[in-house]
Amino acid sequence: MKYPLIIFLSTLPFVFFKANAIDRELARNTGGTTYKCTYRGAEARIKFSEISQCQAVAETGLIEQEYKPSPRNGFSPYAPIEDSICDIKTVVQDSIYSIECRQKFGSTRHNEDGTSDTDNYTVRANATMNSPEQSPDTWQCLNPDFPNGPIEAYGTYYCEQSVQPPLTDPDCPNPTDNDPFVFGSGSGQTSVCFPAGNGRQCEIKTDVNGGYYIPVSFGSIEPVLCTPDPEPTPDPEPDPEPTEPPDKRPPPEDTDPTVSPDTIGALNKVNKNLDSINKNMISGYESNDERLDRLAKETQNSNELLTSIKKNTLEDNDTLTDIKTGQTNANNLLEKIEKNTAPESFSFSANRKQGGLNDIFTDEDIQQIKTEIEEKQTEFNEYIETIKAESSSLFTLDTSIAGGYQEHKIVVKGVEIETGISRFSDFFKLISGAILLVATLTALYILLGRNG
Repeated sequence: MKYPLIIFLSTLPFVFFKANAIDRELARNTGGTTYKCTYRGAEARIKFSEISQCQAVAETGLIEQEYKPSPRNGFSPYAPIEDSICDIKTVVQDSIYSIECRQKFGSTRHNEDGTSDTDNYTVRANATMNSPEQSPDTWQCLNPDFPNGPIEAYGTYYCEQSVQPPLTDPDCPNPTDNDPFVFGSGSGQTSVCFPAGNGRQCEIKTDVNGGYYIPVSFGSIEPVLCTPDPEPTPDPEPDPEPTEPPDKRPPPEDTDPTVSPDTIGALNKVNKNLDSINKNMISGYESNDERLDRLAKETQNSNELLTSIKKNTLEDNDTLTDIKTGQTNANNLLEKIEKNTAPESFSFSANRKQGGLNDIFTDEDIQQIKTEIEEKQTEFNEYIETIKAESSSLFTLDTSIAGGYQEHKIVVKGVEIETGISRFSDFFKLISGAILLVATLTALYILLGRNG
């Protein structure tokens, strides 16, 4: 029996671990590996795709930081005479890279005869990219079933499941520590809905096993079938903007009605008056055109309003038609129910039937049988009382036993031993009650048999 106990105790830590373990999966690296670019003690972490930046640092060092010999007397300082050349070598695949750059510099001296002398020197610069690492910013938890993370553990990044899925539905109560957990059936992640009390539903997203936390305020409310939220009522179309009132007509220009004595003056007045008449006519036409445009715009606004009214009327008519159809169907169902539930006429009679046993056993016969049964019952009770009285007068039982037995003792090697019948006295006292009981029952049987 000790071996099952040992097996049970040995499995306790495993069971405890499984009960408290949180399912996890490896996080996904959405970025890339970063390397440490090192040049003359300066460091910076960059991606491999940005290796040109590390190369640019080495090329700049060729000019600004790398060694160049001092120019000879009469020669100019060393300056680049060719473009730089860089080679990227793989020292260890995906781990260590070397960047080797070189560039030719020259120092020139110009002679009096027009010739020149040049000293050349090749400057070299080396940079390295090593120590590959995964930046924590590049690890992400893309699986919605494992949203918590990334969490670093021993150099590895994980994503964990949610212990309690958040209630994102605003119609649900806020989660509390007292919310009970409802275990799922392992049918996958789904939604469970409860009536929210405001005509809407509280939708709770389950975990991958179908389990979820139910708000404690819901009590014993049963889940209901999830239905989509009703579409919001669209806002009514705005009324068209009213037209602006027309501008006031400008006052007409005055004419000169005076008479001119000379011909030229009269012609000038005629021309002036004609010009005023022309301007007044143009102003009137423009004013009329503006009012006609305003009237056309108001007519168009009226047409839009009438179209909207017509559309709403048609929708209301469709709704009224549906209501009328539903009422007609309901009336038909009520008529069918009324036909099926109409009471049937029936009669009930409590009179006794004639013929058969009713003619043999009349009421008088039944009453006579009842009287005989009562008489027999009384006679039986009296007979029992008589037996009790006769038995008490014939027998008086006394179970007490008086008397004794002769003792006969002998001495054997200094020890007294009883050899008489007195040694059975205790046994006879035990069986005396049983003997008296048997005798009493036998006597009763004899008496009863005699009286019978």
